[in-house]
Amino acid sequence: TGPEPRFKRAPCIMGYTWIDLLCSLSIMGTVLTYALPLPQTWVGRSDMMLARQRFEQDWRRARWSAQIMGQTVRLQPITSCAAKPASSGWPCGWQTVVESSGQLLKETRLPSGLSVSTKPSDTWRIDAWGEPLSGGASIQFQAGTATTPPSELLCMNVLGRLRRMQGATCSD
Repeated sequence: TGPEPRFKRAPCIMGYTWIDLLCSLSIMGTVLTYALPLPQTWVGRSDMMLARQRFEQDWRRARWSAQIMGQTVRLQPITSCAAKPASSGWPCGWQTVVESSGQLLKETRLPSGLSVSTKPSDTWRIDAWGEPLSGGASIQFQAGTATTPPSELLCMNVLGRLRRMQGATCSD
């Protein structure tokens, strides 16, 4: 046999050295740190879209209910909200209520991490003919994740039609 080698090889696993494995793991870790915020953005975006769709459905249902009952109906913020601090806007969700009797028709809760703010008022009213009394109002849906996707905005014209927009204002 010949002379013993001066340096011994690092231990191998299936032909790869430990340095190869550590480099591969560090590259995978770097890629994962950039990729992990993406699912959070997707979840935030889907929460916003779901809340916006629910609001649009509740708005149409409230207009229909006002016509059927012949009474003024309003969409208002949920007041009993233990999970979130009381703030401006609709932090927990909204209720559809008959204005004269206070009868609750429907309540929609928001997923956690989603905030909804309305302009100019906190109550959207619909008269007995199904016509809005809150013309020019807007409602903004914003996810509170670390990598926040753009907010979604619903703008209502004086006829009660809702229009979806991206951004913070209802200007054309």
